[in-house]
Amino acid sequence: MADTLRALTFERRSRGRLLSWAVIGFVTAGNCIAWTQNPPQVDAAPSVLPQGSPVSLHMSGFAPNSRVVLQLDGATVPNTYNTYTNFQGTVDRKITIPAGLQNGVHRIVVGDLYGHNAQAPITVQGNCGAPTIQLFNSIRTPVAPATRWQSQAQTGNALLRQ
Repeated sequence: MADTLRALTFERRSRGRLLSWAVIGFVTAGNCIAWTQNPPQVDAAPSVLPQGSPVSLHMSGFAPNSRVVLQLDGATVPNTYNTYTNFQGTVDRKITIPAGLQNGVHRIVVGDLYGHNAQAPITVQGNCGAPTIQLFNSIRTPVAPATRWQSQAQTGNALLRQ
C-alpha cells in the first residue's frame, strides 16, 4: 500500500469570526498513522525581566492532548507537572522566575512525551545581589530588624551583615 498524505484543518470560531486555526497532516502507511504539524514553538513574554517576576509562556506545535515538561536551565519548573496541551497542541502557562536566579540569559525548554522540544531565551537583569554596608566610628543609621551588628574591637569600626 502506498503512503498517503491527508490534511485536516481545525478552526475555532466565535459568533462567525475565525479565532484560530491549525492544519495537521496525517501520513498513512499501511495500518500506521503518523501525525505532523507546525514545529514546536515557545514564546516568553516579557523576555527581559527581574528575578521573582512572572513570565507568560505560549507553547504551540506540540502533540495534541499531551503532557509537556517545562524546564528552566535544565531543572523542572515547580508546580508545572500537570501542564497539558489542548487538541491543537497548544497551551498557555504563567511561571515565576526564581528569586535567586542570577543576571544573564537563561533558557526555558518545553518538551512533550513524543520528543517534540522547543526553547525560549529569557534575560534576567536588574538584580543587585546582597547589600553590604560598612559603618565607621560611631555613626548610626537605621537598619532592618533582621540585621545584626558585629563590632571590630581593634579599629572601633562596625560592620553590618545580612
